[in-house]
Amino acid sequence: MIGPGEVMVAVTAIVLGIGLTALFIIKIADLIKYWIDRRSGNKSSVAGRLSELETLSRRTEKRIQNLETIIVDNDMGLPSAQTGSPADLPDEKRPLQNKLRE
Repeated sequence: MIGPGEVMVAVTAIVLGIGLTALFIIKIADLIKYWIDRRSGNKSSVAGRLSELETLSRRTEKRIQNLETIIVDNDMGLPSAQTGSPADLPDEKRPLQNKLRE
């Protein structure tokens, strides 16, 4: 008869074998897809990704500038956007400008 330890080893071997086989098949499919894209001259996916990255970078930079403006305003005791309109303050009192409102 087969003992419980041997059953566990067999089940583990089967699960790992199926998992590794699936991983191997997925990697082969990825390589085929890459090869087809490269051969067809499809550069739009790379260009699209770069374009999305540039847009994300610009939006992140604007958010950082906005947060810096809020922090400096709070440090200087100026009203924040929640309590008042910082756009009403003269530009001389604000060391950082919020470019999101432009």
